[in-house]
Amino acid sequence: MFSPLVFSQIRSFVAQGLSAAEIAERIGCKLGSLRVKCSQRGISLRQASAASSESHFPKQLLISLSENVALDFQKQADKMEVSETDLAIALLVAIVRDNLYDAVIDPDIGSKKHKASLAPRRSKTGSG
Repeated sequence: MFSPLVFSQIRSFVAQGLSAAEIAERIGCKLGSLRVKCSQRGISLRQASAASSESHFPKQLLISLSENVALDFQKQADKMEVSETDLAIALLVAIVRDNLYDAVIDPDIGSKKHKASLAPRRSKTGSG
């Protein structure tokens, strides 16, 4: 129940200003369980003041994905039983929090090699 993805979602929900009760409802657990697990992980469920949360969240990021990437992303979200938005938020939060940029992508983002790696993959079956 309390996977790393769920903890990322919890952090995101807190940043969005959701109450502990709302978060518990969204992730499908009891409020007491949420409080205990977050306390064990050092996650504060207290909402930030309105002034500080306005300057830090929410920021919107609009991205466009190829059809193949979007479909694969949707399949993964479905498999994990989360929305595509929640999966994207959890991934981005984890990458930023743990400074995983270089582990996730080629640091030379502008190279042709990297752009080619983002192109849709073609099946090699049937070629002889």
